Amino acid sequence: ETLAAVGMTSEDAEDLFARCQDMKMDFVDFVAMMHFLGELGGTGGCVPTMTRMSTAADRTFSGMDDRLEHYRALVGSMTPEERATPNLWFATDGTAEVRMNRVSAEAAVNHADVEQFLLDFRVMREMLGKLASGWSMDELTRKMMLARAEDEFRTAPRAGRRKLKKATRGEKGSGNKEWMEL
Repeated sequence: ETLAAVGMTSEDAEDLFARCQDMKMDFVDFVAMMHFLGELGGTGGCVPTMTRMSTAADRTFSGMDDRLEHYRALVGSMTPEERATPNLWFATDGTAEVRMNRVSAEAAVNHADVEQFLLDFRVMREMLGKLASGWSMDELTRKMMLARAEDEFRTAPRAGRRKLKKATRGEKGSGNKEWMEL
């Protein structure tokens, strides 16, 4: 019934999941997966976890439907090649910046919204790939939150960085990782 709610057949869903597991997801797959996970998990699924970790600088979303509408507008402003080839958006030669400016103008959003969309895409692609390779959701959430905190505190004073490191290090001296326990 969840597949019907998002307009997918089981074959479509299997193909989508395979691309996501192999980290070969494009932007259309990303929007479809966000829609599927939103329907599947509601407020308790992994989509809210991801969206709490990345929030657009100047935009607040009233819910998942609002966020998906925003994503669809951005993807709709891309060329077919751009939708199918996400790596075009992460090029360092200046072409990605030109693309972002064009899409932000066409979708009538600011540049930060496009950057946030790309960040959400990268986070989801990485998250689904790691879950497929056996990571637990708890472990993944911890690592992603730690990475975000480290990014935010990279320029913080040394005492702040040490406090963050101590708070996120976990129990000291136990030596046993959760994946080692039977």
